[in-house]
Amino acid sequence: MNYFLFIIKSAFEDFRRSKMQTFLTSLGILIGVFAVVMLTAMGLGLKKYISDQFDALGKNTLFVAPGKLLESGGFGASSLLGNRFDLKDLNRLKRIRSIKAITPLASKSGEAKGTKKTEFVTIFFSSEAFFDISGFEIDKGRFLDKSDIDKRSKVLIAGPKIAEKLFGSINEALDKKVSIDNVTFTIIGVIKSKGGGGFGGPDYDSYFFGPYTTI
Repeated sequence: MNYFLFIIKSAFEDFRRSKMQTFLTSLGILIGVFAVVMLTAMGLGLKKYISDQFDALGKNTLFVAPGKLLESGGFGASSLLGNRFDLKDLNRLKRIRSIKAITPLASKSGEAKGTKKTEFVTIFFSSEAFFDISGFEIDKGRFLDKSDIDKRSKVLIAGPKIAEKLFGSINEALDKKVSIDNVTFTIIGVIKSKGGGGFGGPDYDSYFFGPYTTI
C-alpha cells in the first residue's frame, strides 16, 4: 500500500516540476483521443447514411426492367422502349420460389390540380404488394387493396409533401379529388414521410401511387 502511495506522490511531484511538459503531454493525449472519436463518429454517420439510402429503396429489393444488353454494355434507350413486360411475365416470375413478393411498376407524369396549387407530379402505378415491399407506412386513410386493382379504380395514395402542396395539409388531402391531365382521381390515403427514392433522386414523399390496372 505504501509503495502505491509513493508512486502516486512521485508522479504528482514530477508533474509539479515539469508543468509545461505535463501540459503538452496531456494536450497530445486529448487531441489524439478527440481525433479517434471524431473519425469513428464520421465513419458511423457515413455508414448510417448509406444504409438509410438503401432502406429507402427497399432492403433485398430487385428492380427488373425489360430490354437487352448492348454489345457496348449497359441498356440502350431503344432497347428499353422496344420491349415491354406483360402479365404473362409477371406470372412467370411469381413461380420463382425464392421471391417473397412481386409487383408490377409503371410511372406517368402530368399536371395535377389541387384545391391550393397546381404541380407537375409523377404517379407510380403498382399493386397492393408494392407498399409492403417498399416498407411504406400509412399515415391517413388506407393503402390500395385487391378490389382497387380488380376494379381499375381511379384512386391514389399520396406522399405527404405533394399532399401538402396541393391541398394545404395532409388532413385536407384525404378523400379529395385531384385532376391529373384531365383524369380525376380520389385520394384514399397518405403515406408517412419516407424520403429516399434513390441516391440524389426525388423522394417518395412527392409521389402519387395508383393501381397498375388503371394505367
